[in-house]
Amino acid sequence: MKKRRLKIIANPVSGRGSTGRSIPRLREELAARGFETDLFLTDKRGAARSFAASADGYDAFICVGGDGTVSEVINGIDLDRIMPIAVLPAGTGNVLAKELKLPRHTGRLADIVARGSTVSIDVGVDTLHGRRFCMMASAGFDSAVVHRFSVARKGTMHMWQYLLWGMKVVESYAMQPIRVEVDGKVVEKKAGYVLVSNVRSYGGPLTFVPQADPRDGLFDIFVIRRRRKRDLIRFFSFGFLTYLTGQHFRMGDCLHLTGREVSLSSDAMVPVQMDGDAAGFLPVRLSVDPRRLSLMVPAPPA
Repeated sequence: MKKRRLKIIANPVSGRGSTGRSIPRLREELAARGFETDLFLTDKRGAARSFAASADGYDAFICVGGDGTVSEVINGIDLDRIMPIAVLPAGTGNVLAKELKLPRHTGRLADIVARGSTVSIDVGVDTLHGRRFCMMASAGFDSAVVHRFSVARKGTMHMWQYLLWGMKVVESYAMQPIRVEVDGKVVEKKAGYVLVSNVRSYGGPLTFVPQADPRDGLFDIFVIRRRRKRDLIRFFSFGFLTYLTGQHFRMGDCLHLTGREVSLSSDAMVPVQMDGDAAGFLPVRLSVDPRRLSLMVPAPPA
């Protein structure tokens, strides 16, 4: 019987060096289950995307790294081929791994690959720029933090660095008006911040849309209508409380709605982030591509 071949795309600097130690173990675990593996190590931004563009001769991809590596792979693959992807989380936030309860243990991941249990999740697409995301996109303050941090970043990152850069940016950041259109209807003309999410978790100890479902064909959209810094502080505080308590805290002067198409624009230079990476500036036109990404996940309980 022909052995199944897997393409491993790994970021060797993620996880503060843990990725480099886990790759040999992962390949051994997969070999013991009858798989052949080819390893492709990223050495620069965009490398994972390039590696993912070619799937010839492979039965599945394995992505080893953080959310940034996963995002690159998702932007590189041909979704029409329905190539399943397994993820060994080794980053800082690991938002997708938390959403799907993916293990960090190499043996458990090898078991998941061997069983072949998959789930198809929605993919977000910025149709103006051709960029995909599977977790979230946002415009405003947090995107400014991501932009600033991406310029200053060297090597691996830590969660506390996001907090540090957030404190630096909030001092000088001016919230600019954002026009928000959902499914063809203008819902706000001068919003201060917009989060368009496909998953419950935002990252770290923050949850803003606990009812989000990455398989329902809908975005969960959170809009801060006012442009005051104190509203930003309240927003992120409520996200922390939601994570701790499991309860969704409501904020005045905010909108929470769902939709399939979201257009964001502004006369100002408002930064955008997608899946935790800097993604240019407004305008964007975000659309849901329902259940287009096949991910290997733990088998559901019997």
